[in-house]
Amino acid sequence: MPTLHAHCPLCDSKHLDDLYLNVNGFTITRCQACRLVFVKEKLATNELLAYYNQADGEYIYADPENVENLNYYFRKLGIMIEKQRPAGRILDVGCSAGYFLDVMKNWDCYGIEIPSIWAEMASAKYGNHIHIGTLDDSNYPDEYFDVITLQDVFDHLSNPLECLAICKRILKPNGMIVIKVHNIECLYARLAGRNFYAIIPPFHLFYYSKNTLKRALEKSGFSFQTSAFIGHSLFLKTIPYRLAQTNRSGIFFKTYQMLDKIPLGNIKIPKNLHDIITVFGVKQPDTP
Repeated sequence: MPTLHAHCPLCDSKHLDDLYLNVNGFTITRCQACRLVFVKEKLATNELLAYYNQADGEYIYADPENVENLNYYFRKLGIMIEKQRPAGRILDVGCSAGYFLDVMKNWDCYGIEIPSIWAEMASAKYGNHIHIGTLDDSNYPDEYFDVITLQDVFDHLSNPLECLAICKRILKPNGMIVIKVHNIECLYARLAGRNFYAIIPPFHLFYYSKNTLKRALEKSGFSFQTSAFIGHSLFLKTIPYRLAQTNRSGIFFKTYQMLDKIPLGNIKIPKNLHDIITVFGVKQPDTP
């Protein structure tokens, strides 16, 4: 039997409500106190890596043909960062093939990615500035980075507060942290319920809103600055791919496979359903 969270990982409340049972064999629960939504079963990092190694991965997102869609968001994020910070040293945690770093032309770029073909692609471009592994087993000096970004990675972590503690240590004073995740409080998520495309345990372990992200940042020694719903661009075929979630035998995935073979599937569609939220925080000095 797996070990279960008896308390909320964010606020330590023991008042938990199970929202959805048996989603890919896992339980999705919500804290009554802070409203954090998370997978009730505890999973260690090595267990998560085993799941990733067994899965086919979200290849549609990291496919080189999809780079321009990814850049639609990355460029907007880069502009927002550069309006608040001069170019310096930036770390992208979960950098995939380094596509976001490619956009940050004037920056000293670093990235972290678990062992994969994408990590190898990033290393080919950025050399030893790419750490192949996790933030936990990295060894960056204290106060090293001006900006740290976690894009589509913070909801994968088994211990998000521990991640924020490391980020705080390696950020310079007044350094910026940027977190991009799915928004569990958006209208789409509320209407879809357990069928919201982002509810795919064990790959996504936590499901955040603006309020829970703000609470996590402030608990970890950051001030919450702002949040944004930055638009995205995606291929038409990505829509049924997301709706398929982890089901590779249903109608949605079969629709994706059909669209993947014809030019219609590669039509680009702008999207902003507020289902993706990006938050910005600033490292605060330690209080005596």
